[in-house]
Amino acid sequence: MINVYCLKCDSKYDRSFVTKLKDSVSKYLTKEHKFFCLTDKPKKDYDIPIVRKFPDVWNKMHFFNYVGNSLYFDLDIKIHDNIDFLANDFEHFTLIDSSKWKDNKKDLGFKVRNNTLVNTSVMRWSFAQDIYQKFANNHDTFFRLYKGIDRFIYNENITYKYFDTDMIMSWKDKNYTKKVITLYNGKFKNRQ
Repeated sequence: MINVYCLKCDSKYDRSFVTKLKDSVSKYLTKEHKFFCLTDKPKKDYDIPIVRKFPDVWNKMHFFNYVGNSLYFDLDIKIHDNIDFLANDFEHFTLIDSSKWKDNKKDLGFKVRNNTLVNTSVMRWSFAQDIYQKFANNHDTFFRLYKGIDRFIYNENITYKYFDTDMIMSWKDKNYTKKVITLYNGKFKNRQ
């Protein structure tokens, strides 16, 4: 059994994004799974209430307390085809290599801003409580030091692997509609 998670907090995305993601996962993930939404406003039977709310995207950290074969999807993605390829190798914490759509990776500004070459719009794990524990021990510092979870993971020596696929792509890539998953990274106005 695979647990599939998403996060719906505050008002950036309305409830229709959760419904669209749930429907897409049901259509394109053929392996046995259950869908859950971590939220500050539980309404559905698959909702999990947030017990301790963090600022903005930091609420993704809560997922690392969940043990078992797990997939996470941001609400601002679009799934175009079968995603069974994501449902293997749960042994390693896995996320997206964003270096393909990042510029100036070696410039000083990139380093000074604690930027990142990882993207957590899609994640896979089985056990990642050590990540949450590292975060929880100094979360106030990490809130000030990093703009979000991607930068925390990249700059705090968290052990991870990249998805070994070219089927996940940012909307910034000219061929993004030919991929299985499109990441909109907050640019959801173009989402259909």
